[in-house]
Amino acid sequence: MSLARRLISAGFSDLEKGERFLAAPELDGLDPDRIFAGLQMAANPDTALQSLVRLIEKHPMLRELAAADPEISEPLYRVLGASEALGEFLIRHPEHLAAFEVTAGPEPLPANREQLRAALLASVRADPRSARPLAGITGAEAYAALRTAYRRGVVDLAVKDMCAADPLDFMPAVGAELADLAGAAIEAALAVSRAEAAEHFSAGEVAAVGLAVIGMGKCGARELNYISDVDVIYVI
Repeated sequence: MSLARRLISAGFSDLEKGERFLAAPELDGLDPDRIFAGLQMAANPDTALQSLVRLIEKHPMLRELAAADPEISEPLYRVLGASEALGEFLIRHPEHLAAFEVTAGPEPLPANREQLRAALLASVRADPRSARPLAGITGAEAYAALRTAYRRGVVDLAVKDMCAADPLDFMPAVGAELADLAGAAIEAALAVSRAEAAEHFSAGEVAAVGLAVIGMGKCGARELNYISDVDVIYVI
């Protein structure tokens, strides 16, 4: 079978670009059958291939996973083929490529809400056991840490979502987990706000401010999707 026909069979829409990326030096020496087996699992093989080449360019250790047995490489190809944004995130944060070091399960389990909360609070060095968590970092450092932790949570969820045997059955759990991630991010942001307020006001003044954040719409109903806005009401 010609390369063009093989690309068509795999679902590529831009054959010229597909051929060019397959000829990239980053893929030299890798088994093309394994690469195609992975790309055929991607919702958008064009995006998956481009992100894969860029990832390997920055992080060559990913070559082994890219050419692994499809049962092992499935999370990698499915996520890269589903979201260019998550691919960009992983290019910038290679420490989170560990998200692909999992065995994809056909019936994934949703994440524990308290674990998500603890993870995002920990990202800004706040104690999740506290009734009013206070971040240990502030400013740009805190914002970047929280943003990174949130996006890692989305990657972990996307792996489960993309590899589920029946995505429709898993969809309610996806909506709930995205809402829980949003809630955890809001609480961690509040912990940062308390720490930043403490730089200008006394501890007593900060503690005296009662603030509730109420999730509305899909967020409150735990039915978010990946591109949903998060509508909340702040009550002081």
